[in-house]
Amino acid sequence: MHLKNSLKPVSCLLILSLLLLPLFPVRILAGGNGSHINVDRTDESNVLIIGDSRVVGMDTNVGQVSYVATVGGHHLKLDTWLTGKWRHKPLVIAASQYKDANYYRQMVSIVQNSLKTWKSCIIVIEATPNDIGFVNWVEKSKTRMTWLGKKLGALSVKINGKKYKPVVYYLALVPERGNYKTSYLGYNVMQFNRALQKAVGGSRYIGIGSILNWANLYNSDGTHFTREGDQYYFSLVTSKIRRSGAIIGKDIVK
Repeated sequence: MHLKNSLKPVSCLLILSLLLLPLFPVRILAGGNGSHINVDRTDESNVLIIGDSRVVGMDTNVGQVSYVATVGGHHLKLDTWLTGKWRHKPLVIAASQYKDANYYRQMVSIVQNSLKTWKSCIIVIEATPNDIGFVNWVEKSKTRMTWLGKKLGALSVKINGKKYKPVVYYLALVPERGNYKTSYLGYNVMQFNRALQKAVGGSRYIGIGSILNWANLYNSDGTHFTREGDQYYFSLVTSKIRRSGAIIGKDIVK
């Protein structure tokens, strides 16, 4: 859970924060913030999708590829589930410095396994609505996504003297129901997606299609998707990859 206009977790402001809670919209993500999946299906597919609770739903309702995803996971920060010396530190989904979280090492392991198995790896980094509402959230989220993409995209495996590297795609942000053009600190989801596409280029950008197509694909919370919604979300990814000419593992090639 986080506030749209996030307050820094400074202990001296705790009482004030509690008093202000009714003034801010609150998002509760299904499954509990911090719930995490690390699913390696590199024996079946060369695709890895990285993201948040929506990606957890994709794994549940679609499967087929590898996933590293955290419920409530931010490209920016979320500090509610870290323990020990990291409990007051921001969690960046990809950050190798947060070794207690271990998430980045999981990503690296799947990428390397895919390269060894298929001599290719297709990485998809999902934009998350959990970043919405932080100051300068468009620039920060875009920068975190591309930073992670460059970091993972630089990995390689050498087989018989030839080096193989992954290809990285970036999945645009699907708004919460009815919030495609809603302004959050001066930006909206439509503007974010345009900024992301400009940053990564059209060949590596996966759009969300017409916003009208999503009308009946949300579940009751207006944030996550029905089974059909998760399947549609997944189809956007695979359609883009196929159009680019990339090879996808045997599990999703009929």
